[in-house]
Formats: sequence, structure tokens, C-alpha cells
Amino acid sequence: MTKPDDDIRDLDDIARIFHVTPPTVRKWTHDGLPVVERGTRGGARHRTRISLRAAVGWYFASHGERLALIRARTRLAHEQSETARLKNEATRTNLVPADLLEREFCGLLSHIIHEARKIPDQLAPQLEGQAIAQRKATLERSIFALLDGAVGYRA
Repeated sequence: MTKPDDDIRDLDDIARIFHVTPPTVRKWTHDGLPVVERGTRGGARHRTRISLRAAVGWYFASHGERLALIRARTRLAHEQSETARLKNEATRTNLVPADLLEREFCGLLSHIIHEARKIPDQLAPQLEGQAIAQRKATLERSIFALLDGAVGYRA
């Protein structure tokens, strides 16, 4: 169970937590950051005390628009760098246009289908009178020859 004072921090702690300088936190207190107890000048007797929860709430309420803008700029920068990367890859010919890839793949498939349709007529005389194991071996050789031919296919 937490005590009510568990989230009370001094000004220097708040500065460390928010990764800013103590003068920035002092400026924030003048801009409306809620203070639990104001310290004396120089902090000799009393240090300024601030609720961490209140500080976080105030920060996001007063800086929310700026933070949203930073996030939007970050997203835009990422998109621009990704676009530039893809453009560079295309320039270096590391990327193949999708329409070219589709055209070549369709051509390869057409070639395989055309050659595969010839197999029954070519093999019918050879398969006659062969045992099942021999027929299987003959068919496998023919299919492997078809696939080897596909490897060397040029449109």
C-alpha cells in the first residue's frame, strides 16, 4: 500500500525524471505545474516539492499537442526514409517491378503446362509392357527432365 506522500519529489528529482534541467522545471512551475510546497530561494531550508502524478498529468495536458506533432513528424520522417530506401533499391536494380515478375512467372507456368501436356503422348509407347515400378521410374525421369528444362527457361 502506498502512502499519500510516496509520489512527492523535489524539483531536482522531477528534472531527472523528465530529462530536463532544474531551471526548466522552475519555469514549468511558473507556467502552471502544480507545486505541493514552494521551497526557499537556493533551497537552503526548504526544497520545492512536487507531486510526480500531478507533474505527469500537467506535462501531458500542456504538451500533448507538441508531443502529437513530434509523433507525426517521426512517422513522416520514417515514411520518407522508407520511400527513399525503396527508390535506391530500385535504382540499384535490387527490386524487380511486380508487372515484370508476373509476366515472367506466367510465361514460365505456360511453358511448364505446355511441356507437361506432351508427356503422355511421348511416354505412351515406352510405358507399354513395363511393370509398375518401371513405369513409375520412367514418369519420374520425364517429370525431372521437365523441371530441369523449366530451370533453364528463357522467355
